[in-house]
Order: sequence, then structure tokens, then C-alpha cells
Amino acid sequence: MKKLALVLFFFALSLPAFGAENQATAILLDNSRSVPPRDFNNAKKIVDQLVQQSTGPTTVYVFGNEMKKIGSTELATLEPTDSYTMVYDSAYDAAQQLATIQATHKSLIIISDGLDTKSATVLEDIVSYANEQGIAIYGVGVGKPDRKSLERMARLTGGKFFSISAPDTVEQLQSAIASQKEVPKIEEPKAVIVQQPAPIPAASQPVTNVPVERETSNEFPLKWILILLVGAVLLSGVIFLVARVYRTPDRFCPTCGRKLESYEASCTVCSVAETRQTKAIQIPSDVTQEPGFEALSPIPMELLEKKEVTEEMLSKTFVLMETPMLVVRKGKNLGQTYSLNRAFPVSIGRSRVNEIRLDDITISGQHCRIIPENGRHILCDLNSTNGTFLNDKKVNRQILKEGDTIRVGETQFLYKVEQSRA
Repeated sequence: MKKLALVLFFFALSLPAFGAENQATAILLDNSRSVPPRDFNNAKKIVDQLVQQSTGPTTVYVFGNEMKKIGSTELATLEPTDSYTMVYDSAYDAAQQLATIQATHKSLIIISDGLDTKSATVLEDIVSYANEQGIAIYGVGVGKPDRKSLERMARLTGGKFFSISAPDTVEQLQSAIASQKEVPKIEEPKAVIVQQPAPIPAASQPVTNVPVERETSNEFPLKWILILLVGAVLLSGVIFLVARVYRTPDRFCPTCGRKLESYEASCTVCSVAETRQTKAIQIPSDVTQEPGFEALSPIPMELLEKKEVTEEMLSKTFVLMETPMLVVRKGKNLGQTYSLNRAFPVSIGRSRVNEIRLDDITISGQHCRIIPENGRHILCDLNSTNGTFLNDKKVNRQILKEGDTIRVGETQFLYKVEQSRA
């Protein structure tokens, strides 16, 4: 009995540890330069505490231009260096890795400002996949976060949103994850027995085949041939009447009555066409310009010299600024203009996460993006369903020029650079 009691005691002690191993966590840390250094250092501390206090498998990823897995030794020396932020693509890839782990609780923690600039996927893709796999997403906002996107992902997947400035962020995260619902188990579909219908008894009387009259197709082409013939006759009549109205009247010689041809100016039998002689204009030998203009005297050289530019004259010169913009030439937003930023990319699509949102069912959620680079703008297609067209040619990545036409779905833009006074 004593041995049995000891076995039960140690088994009871092992129960919490066994339950804790059923929690799988993935942490995504934003490594782009849009995160302030102070918040980035606080984020690294939070990640280190979560890893140290975790009781189940925990994986840490950093993302910016791309997502990669890191260890605890790399976390200490990590600095924000990437130029772009792929929040949605990184969250989707991390969720796929998390889905391969066998656990009753699965959590994805995203520490970022939520400003996505380069992803091909959209927020709806992440939420749909996370709900299918039973993964709860928790957002931790840093810097000036796009709270709407992070909090929306959290709410739609059963997670929560936190701010990095809160003093007890780690405790709140652990408390929320501890109260998270279990991943629903997918039950195998039960076999359905389909009962075969009873055979229909044969009729006592024989069934007679009733002939079905089919419409002959000879009348169809004959009708159209008659219509074409009548149309041809009517068209010929209209052409004849027009030619009759605009026909040049016949001309006859007033002397002999002979009919004159269209190219004859006078009768060649009884008369000769009057010849006219034009008197040549005599130009004086000492004048070189055309007749009717007075001779111009030479301009003094002092009037052609450039004057010295003073500071007073320069101070009155206005500076012209070039503002790139998109003008809707075709579509529901006809005539509307959108200014393009020279520092940040602009997304075009049907989803609310885009800077330019269009009510067009023929475009994708995130259809394309215009990225500034070295003073130019580059049009990039985001693997859209119907494609992105530049000057009626389908493109994936192309530099924009003044006067280019961009077509996405049924909407057409004109890319132009407008000059205005600074």
C-alpha cells in the first residue's frame, strides 16, 4: 500500500507538467527599421522572458524583408536592419510551422507596429488559416502601431492585443494564453448508408414509342439569307440616291453644244482656253527680304548682353515641386486623384488595409503596390487573380513614367507628375 501511495503521489506531481507540454507557442519579432530602438530593446526582453518561462515548445522568428528562425544567443545581438515589413506573409508562414506541432493549445505572438509594406497575402488569409488550425493570435504593438490590423487579427482568432508600454505585458500574455480554448479535434466523417430505391415494377402493357417531332434547321439559314438579300438591296438604293444627289452636273459648250469632260476647262473644237499671264514682281537688287517688309536695322550688341543677376531677383523666384499622383480615368471612382508618397509604398486593392481602396469586384484584396525607389516609382503586382496591366501589357514589376496608364480590373489610372509652387 505504501508503494502504491508513492506511485500515485509522483503521478499527481507529473500531471501539471504533462498538461503544460500541450502548449505550443511561436513568437514573431519585427526586425524592420520602422520600430524605435527603445521599443525594440523592450521587445527583446519580453521575448527572452516568454522563452525562459515557457513550459512547452516555443519558437522565435524575426521578420522584415523575410522571416527566419533565431536562437537565444542571436536574440541578444539582434538589431533592426530591414527596410520592408512582411507582417502577413510572416504570420502565415509561422502559422504553417505551428500547425505541424501536436498540442492542445497553439498561440502565435506578433510583436510589431503592424505596418505591412511588402506581403502578398492579406489579413483575411491569416485569420482564415489560423481559425482552421485552432491558432490564437496575440498582438503586441510597438512604436506607433497600426492597432486596427493587429487587434482585428487577435479578436477574430480568439486572442488579445497588448501594448509594449504596459508594465505587466508578459503576465497579461501568459494569463491570456493560459485561459485559451483547446484546439478543436476534427472528427472523421461517419459512413452514410445509402438505401437503394426499390425497383419499379414493369408495366403490364407494352410501352409504345411516341415519335418526337424535331424542328428542322433548314428554315433558319433560309430566313437569314432573305434578310441579307433585302438589306443588300436597300443599301444599294441608299448609295444610288446619295450618288445622284452629289453628282456633278453635265457641262456643255455654249458655242457648239458639245458635252465637256470633267477635266476640260473649255471646248477644244471651237475655242481655246484663255491664257493668263501673271506679271512678275520685281524685287530691288539692294533688298534681300520679302516684298512688303521694311528692311531691319542691326541690333546694338549692348542690348544682347546678359545682365548680372542680383540677390533681390533670385529671392523672388518660386520653387516648383513635383508631386506624383494617380488619376482615375475609368471606373467607379472616375476623376478622383491619389497623391503618391516618395518615402512609403502605396497599396491598391479591394481590402480595407490598402491605402487606395477600390470598390471593384474584379480586383484582388491586395492587387498591386507602387514602391518608391531612388526617386522613381515601381509598379509591382502582388500575384493578383486578374493581373496588373501597364499600357495594356501585363507586368509583374515595371518602372513608371509620366503618362503611363495602369489598369487593375475595371479601373484605369493615369500616372502623372504635377508641378506646383512650393
